Amino acid sequence: MSAAVRGRPDVEPRAVPLRASPRIRETPGGRAEGRGRPRAGPDPAAPAGPHEPSPVVAVDRRRLRAQGCLDPEGGRSGLGEELRVIKRPLLERALAASAPRRDRVLLVTSALPGEGKTFLAVNLALSIGLELDARVLLIDADPLRAGATTLLGLPRAPGLAEILRPHPIDPGRALIRTDLGGLLVLPPGEPEPRFTELVSARRMQRLVDAVLSADPRLVLVIDSPPLLASSEAQALARLAGQTVFVVAAGATPKRAVDRALALLVERTDVQLVLNRAPEDTASAYEAYAASVAERTKDPRPTGRFLTRAGAAAGWLALFVPTLVPGAREIVPRIELATAVTDNVRLAPEDRARSDIAAAVGIGVRAASERGALRGRLDYVAKQFLYRETKGGDELRHALDAAARATLVEDRLFLDLAAEAGDVFESGSRLRPRSEFAQLDSRARRIAGTVSPVLVAELGGLARGSLRYRYTEVVHRGAADLADARGHGAAALLASPAAGSGGGWTAGFLVDRTDFGPSASVPARRADALLATFDAELPIAPASALLAGFGWSYLSDELLRDGGGGYPFWRLGVRIRAGERTLLRASFGRVFGRPSGEVRLDLGLGPRTELQLAYEEGLRTRFDEIRLALTEPERWRPPREREDPEAAVRARLLEELLPRRPLPVADAPTEIRRGRVRLALERARTLAALSGYLQSARPEGGDESRLEGGIEAAFVRRLDRRHEFEARLGYERLYLTREQRSVDDLSTTLVLRRRLGEGTRIELGYDFLRRFGSRAGDIVANTIFLRAVKEF
Repeated sequence: MSAAVRGRPDVEPRAVPLRASPRIRETPGGRAEGRGRPRAGPDPAAPAGPHEPSPVVAVDRRRLRAQGCLDPEGGRSGLGEELRVIKRPLLERALAASAPRRDRVLLVTSALPGEGKTFLAVNLALSIGLELDARVLLIDADPLRAGATTLLGLPRAPGLAEILRPHPIDPGRALIRTDLGGLLVLPPGEPEPRFTELVSARRMQRLVDAVLSADPRLVLVIDSPPLLASSEAQALARLAGQTVFVVAAGATPKRAVDRALALLVERTDVQLVLNRAPEDTASAYEAYAASVAERTKDPRPTGRFLTRAGAAAGWLALFVPTLVPGAREIVPRIELATAVTDNVRLAPEDRARSDIAAAVGIGVRAASERGALRGRLDYVAKQFLYRETKGGDELRHALDAAARATLVEDRLFLDLAAEAGDVFESGSRLRPRSEFAQLDSRARRIAGTVSPVLVAELGGLARGSLRYRYTEVVHRGAADLADARGHGAAALLASPAAGSGGGWTAGFLVDRTDFGPSASVPARRADALLATFDAELPIAPASALLAGFGWSYLSDELLRDGGGGYPFWRLGVRIRAGERTLLRASFGRVFGRPSGEVRLDLGLGPRTELQLAYEEGLRTRFDEIRLALTEPERWRPPREREDPEAAVRARLLEELLPRRPLPVADAPTEIRRGRVRLALERARTLAALSGYLQSARPEGGDESRLEGGIEAAFVRRLDRRHEFEARLGYERLYLTREQRSVDDLSTTLVLRRRLGEGTRIELGYDFLRRFGSRAGDIVANTIFLRAVKEF
């Protein structure tokens, strides 16, 4: 029992953050906390219906204080700070603009009775009720104890059971509107033998959907029975996007925790909270508050501020050290490697040459999530040394950076992005899977963009933005690739409802691009203009028809007709089926050519995602690079609500199947491209599958080129220190110089051992075989050993 509730057997112990749960921590950019003053008028979170709004019920504050609960109108306290630490990442995820509706449902449960889940559920709801931008509905779904309603001193019936029965009552009769700010309560109702069947039925899902649809700022907190003591919790878990799992320190058996978590992990995202903090850590917040009071010489009494009731279990010591590195992270890196290869130059088999290579690399990864500058940077420089290959030593650089600078809060921004590194798009365009191979077709690309953005709200009638974009791409050591420089300006005006199932968007874009000469394309200038008006017509709560029209103009001397002005039109549909399935499709004509895009995002499970995409239209290599540089998600680093292990898994999946540039010519090219990507995460396995198929016909060409590839990869954690990684790839490429296609087959196997925090060694094998080259088949085998240290 924690010191906060010592000597009170009638009160459940309160919850404190779990030391091993990095997800539960303060998140930057949190919303301001407000006082729990009553709001005037009916609460918008109440379900719509013909009934009169239920009367406001006054909650006894003295009873709350006597039970050790959060005082909504009191001052700062250890319990209040603890709850802020817990709720902030939950709200950041729940109220994110792109978050599925399910993430606004928070389930609070535990493995066994008496571990503090009801106390946490009630106080978490009270804390969320203080928010200025959120309201909360507390659902007491524990019909045996009705602990939440009892703690608040409210009647248990009518409630949830009466709403879900075959002959339901009006929800307005059961919903209790309190005078505690934005807090509403739904009691469990009278005991019901079929309660599990009631909460498992479709009526429960429809009730939750209806309540969430009525108010986009409403958060549901469900106080659930213990997982191992009842069956209701499993039924409720499928409704919740986030689950807060309470563990009693020194009391809950590890076997019980493992069994309970196994029932949850496939249904919802689980976050842990530790209860019953030791005496030494329970006083950490008091010591912190006392030091602050001493420094500021505040003469006021600090008894309530220093209360031991629900002390934060050393939240300052546990979380503040991780906040600063998480908000502004700088991670230096050192890498040493050596390899033996039987075909260092990737020459045909009769001219293959073996060699021993070594590599020394230094790098840094930096990220910032707070302040006026947010973004990320990855840079690495490697020196490669070869024993037998004369003149083969070389220094390679790779830079990937993006940032957003806030010049005027919520109004003026400056977006920056840059890439620099080796590319293999000239000559034969052979892409080596092993970094120890040498290619004559290697070139260095430097690309960057600068884009100021002005955003404005036009009296609540529309949102407007004005953007200028300058992008430049330079290639070093590649006569086959054209340099390019582009200027563009875009103005956008959208109704407040745009993107949420309705509304309209008007846009205007003007662009001028200067292309340098290459081996096959002369220097030239291209001018483009696009004026559009798009509308979304709702056809269902989460679906809409898309329609657009306007005018487009394109001038480029490489076009067969030289270009000109053409009408623009587009028709499409957006359909959301469930929380994790989204289909968006549109087809039309722009610049006088067919244009279309289809994308399906399908959640096959809690950590299994499938993405299918198709696009067609007019492209150049410069367009592809500029689109990648200005991708909206590029400058946004991972949110702090994601735990470090999840961030590592996401980065590892991206490294397993990186986004390789698909072949597009410098000349305007009509492309038709399909893509597929499947990502799977399990307890000890990460797997990914990626593939594409593309038909490309450059202007002036007589026939289309069909290219494609597929790549699969997975990582299997063998134990705490060892991982096994495997990749298999196949690609068919069209060679511009030889005017024929070739097939590449590659395999990579890696055994990785982690020696400590940020330190690992890898033993690996790379294999590459190319078929169809006029010069002969290419076979290369490489065995390498690598050591990496990140500080």
